[in-house]
Amino acid sequence: MSKKTINISTLLGAFSVIALLQGCVTVPSDNIKRTFSPTYHIAKITDYPTVGDIKTIEVGESLVYKDKQISIPAIDIEQVIEQNFTNFGKTYLITILPGRYVEKGKDLNGKYYEAPVGKTLENGRKLPKGTGVYVADIDPRKTEFYAMANTTTPLSYPREGIPFVKSVQQTRDELSFRKELVYTGISQTVVSILYREFKDDLARPAFSQDLKYDLSESKVVGYRGARFEIIKATNQGLTYKTLKQLD
Repeated sequence: MSKKTINISTLLGAFSVIALLQGCVTVPSDNIKRTFSPTYHIAKITDYPTVGDIKTIEVGESLVYKDKQISIPAIDIEQVIEQNFTNFGKTYLITILPGRYVEKGKDLNGKYYEAPVGKTLENGRKLPKGTGVYVADIDPRKTEFYAMANTTTPLSYPREGIPFVKSVQQTRDELSFRKELVYTGISQTVVSILYREFKDDLARPAFSQDLKYDLSESKVVGYRGARFEIIKATNQGLTYKTLKQLD
């Protein structure tokens, strides 16, 4: 009997050490073992503005743009949340700091929103990736703090009523881009427009071009598939109607 008891104690102690090394809190007696399926988000293309819209913009603003990026559901934690958890008679203080927590996974009952590194603390020490807030689908008041014991098994600790605001995290991947036409002013009857492309939020010099259009020849101008009708142009702003979006 004593030999079995020693083996069990050794295993429990080893699991606690592994949990700490993996960056999650040591396992309290009230944790919930949940399933975890990572969520994947596909980049979507946004065209602005809608064909037929009449807009007024200032110098330096975009007339039209095509933007491909990833929109990831997120929650914004706006206040510090603290919770004590007990494991084998020892209490651990978990602190959830304000920040944007993005959706990383889900199960049949809710979704996992991962904390930015350093936004969750254990006894004041920063925890690495793999921790965050779990929110039930059926009742958003049913919230939990979770920590990944491994890549597929989160250990979730009930902490109901964590206040949050639903949000969206805009991000980009290697296939993301942005193309736009920017109004830069008018000289007599000639309007100036800048075409530029961005990759990873950086302008690509080889894909920028200064464009000039003489409104005395035509009020309808465009570039790379985009067409718009100039209604009023000054050195303060531009009023125009979108006829076609960028290719």
